[in-house]
Amino acid sequence: MKPAQKFYALEKTGDNETTIHLYDEVGAFGAGSKDFLADLGKLDGEHIHLRINSPGGSVIEGTAIYNALRRHQGGLTVHIDALAASMASVIAMAGSPVYMADNALMMIHNPWTVSMGDSDQLRREADLLDKLKSTLVNAYQRKSGMEEKEIEEMMNKETWLDAVEAVALGFADAIEHGVAAAATATPSRLCARYYSFAKGRTAQME
Repeated sequence: MKPAQKFYALEKTGDNETTIHLYDEVGAFGAGSKDFLADLGKLDGEHIHLRINSPGGSVIEGTAIYNALRRHQGGLTVHIDALAASMASVIAMAGSPVYMADNALMMIHNPWTVSMGDSDQLRREADLLDKLKSTLVNAYQRKSGMEEKEIEEMMNKETWLDAVEAVALGFADAIEHGVAAAATATPSRLCARYYSFAKGRTAQME
């Protein structure tokens, strides 16, 4: 039986070191946080390099991954190779340190969903989105040290940050030289990729 495809890949890169490539949508291919956490549990005590090039994904699955990475014993270094957008940017906040390629981008915005129902149902959905937003704000605030209101305003506007801006605001710790994967990471292409993904996920929080 062919194993299920995953949205991430693991590579042993040292005696006590593993690199995880998160190069797809969080929760894609039906492989959610359960699979990720199971693989992460086998790496207890190892230093992890998490390399990110992702447009985001499920808030719920991503939150479970973020929390598991924060609990990981052994150390976690995050490298944003090209794009850390939406939920992928939240996952990046688990790293200490967080490196961002000099030609990479980070994007933060409000969580959203596609819903249907009567006015009461839609009000409940709106309340849920507000609660989800508060959990994301906490992650950004914990890493950056910024004021809650500042972060909320950035999310309201959908804010794109280059490496210099991300480091200046505390979302990343240092800039590293761009990698090959980031060669096509122009703002227009990344925006197009992100919105193509977002429009296709009509039933899942992003």
